[in-house]
Amino acid sequence: MPEPSIDNVLEFLGQQNMCRQLQNGVQALFGPSDALLGPHVQSICEALDVPHMESRLDLELNSKEFSVNLYPSQKLLNAAFKDVIRFLNWTKVAIVYEEDNGLFKLQELVKTPPTLKTEMYIRHANPSTYRNVLREIRQKEIFNLIIDTSTTHISQFFRA
Repeated sequence: MPEPSIDNVLEFLGQQNMCRQLQNGVQALFGPSDALLGPHVQSICEALDVPHMESRLDLELNSKEFSVNLYPSQKLLNAAFKDVIRFLNWTKVAIVYEEDNGLFKLQELVKTPPTLKTEMYIRHANPSTYRNVLREIRQKEIFNLIIDTSTTHISQFFRA
């Protein structure tokens, strides 16, 4: 039998907590912001017609009847990135992303750059490769960066 992972244990405990709250007559749920547990809670709230508020990245475009997500949509974030690049007249931009969905999130920005003159250099990186990736970017004389990394790793990124 496989060993339970930390994610599975946290999901189970979160589900137990949510069910206990619903049994006690809770009228609405807030959170979680966890990418694994969030959709699960959202689904249960939809099934039970319980209002649900959250703040997490949700790439699913379908609106939910009983859920409100306060996190800005990726479409709006990409539009803001384009506006900043255009306003600051960046001609070279490096995009460094850590998670596999990072490039997916920024694909609209990459597919249609803010101007025809904008060069985009895209690199996947993790804490063990930050220094090498930043060295490559500097060698290409790119000084404008868009970083999509975990908040737990951002201090390592800045030290690289």
